[in-house]
Order: sequence, then C-alpha cells, then structure tokens
Amino acid sequence: MLLRKIKAEKTFNNVWLIMTKPDERLTTLLSSNDVDWLMLDTSKEECISRLHRLHRDTTDSYKIMNDVDRLIDELDLEIKKVKTN
Repeated sequence: MLLRKIKAEKTFNNVWLIMTKPDERLTTLLSSNDVDWLMLDTSKEECISRLHRLHRDTTDSYKIMNDVDRLIDELDLEIKKVKTN
C-alpha cells in the first residue's frame, strides 16, 4: 500500500524502507525504480552480543541472519555496506 501511494503521488524525492530481511515481492515491486540496497556492516557476532546485552532471545538469530544472506544471494541484490561504529 505504501509503494502504491508513493508511485501515485510522485512527490517524494527519497524514500527509506527499513526492514529486517529482503522480501521478493517488494524487490519485484521496486524493480522499475532506482534502488540502493544498504546493509549495516555489523558482524553476526556483534548483533548477537547486542541482543544478549538487551536480554533478548537469540534462539533463532543465526538462522534469521543466514536467511538474510541466502535471500540476498537468491534475489541477486547488490548490497552496499554501511560502516557502523
């Protein structure tokens, strides 16, 4: 719905969509647009460490991170890594 609104109004210069992992449907919808795929350059170990510090459940974290890597490969996304502190 958000993408339809953006396309219909054509008043946006830049739109940022923040998500946990790529979505094939979204990638297809965006295929006719100039899209930069950005990913924070944070190691899996650092992500897990941060979750532990926040007392968050990490049971499925590595599986989810591996799913993200797989989707990036499957969808053939050109990812630009963004350095973090």
